Amino acid sequence: MAQKQYFLIVDTETTIKDTVADFGAVIVDRQGTIYKELGILVRGEFGTHKLFYDKNSSDEIWTIAGLKRRNQHYKDMLNAGTRTMGSPLAINRWLTQAKEAFPNLIFTAYNAEFDLRMMRNTGIDTQGFADIFCLWKASVNKVSGNKKYIEHCIARKWLTAKLNFKTSAEPMAEFAIGHELPAEPHTALEDILYYELPILLWLVKNKSYLKYSQNGYNWREWQLGQLVKPI
Repeated sequence: MAQKQYFLIVDTETTIKDTVADFGAVIVDRQGTIYKELGILVRGEFGTHKLFYDKNSSDEIWTIAGLKRRNQHYKDMLNAGTRTMGSPLAINRWLTQAKEAFPNLIFTAYNAEFDLRMMRNTGIDTQGFADIFCLWKASVNKVSGNKKYIEHCIARKWLTAKLNFKTSAEPMAEFAIGHELPAEPHTALEDILYYELPILLWLVKNKSYLKYSQNGYNWREWQLGQLVKPI
């Protein structure tokens, strides 16, 4: 009898020091049942170092003005009790208990290499998982060459300034569930619950989902001019 699969979905919001300020984690099975979840601001990182920002970004949320709003939003979450402060040690205890309670736990994240690197930089444990795969790579390779995804991006204007089709969690989650979503809040736990979890459930409907995560992403293959030819 095959052993039941459990997935740990992780998301991080980071600081300008490449450390984790906001850590989110959800344990879920293939049917979408959520068993445990965690949303925590990392003591010694959040409020100590600035959240990541880029004053030249074309996306307002990553600008200095966006930085001020994100900081205030986190303060409001702390005051409302929807976030707590905790140390990397507290997160590691939670992860240890999760691995003990759910044997063969599979780690995934949207851009897993990035999140794993930020976790290591912050002293958050990245070891002891049965497997690790990248939701972003799996999604990108699953929709590669998919005409419906191209049409979806054109209809919703999911294009970068350089006219590449976007493959971030927002357009991918919309494609996975088949309807529009509000703008991604870029808070770790909420991004998992409303964007990355639907993507995971969409992927694991097909047991060959892991094969999609083996290849990388080549931005040249996602250009509008490459995928949509003039008549």
